[in-house]
Amino acid sequence: MTWNSRLDTHTVQVIRRGIEIDNKHGCAIAWAHMAAHGVPPETILRVLTKPQARRVADDRVADGALQARGGPG
Repeated sequence: MTWNSRLDTHTVQVIRRGIEIDNKHGCAIAWAHMAAHGVPPETILRVLTKPQARRVADDRVADGALQARGGPG
């Protein structure tokens, strides 16, 4: 397993949805969503504050959400 692989598909889906929520409604609601679904606080913090440290699949979700809103991309 590499540092950027994630085996837990539930966590993958929760984080992807959290990124979408962040782009649409803000980081506080995204944090609450991910925390409610068991994502560790240090992971939530990394995902929301360090987009450059996101996994490739997470970046695709973020890019798609921005494009849907008419943002960069």
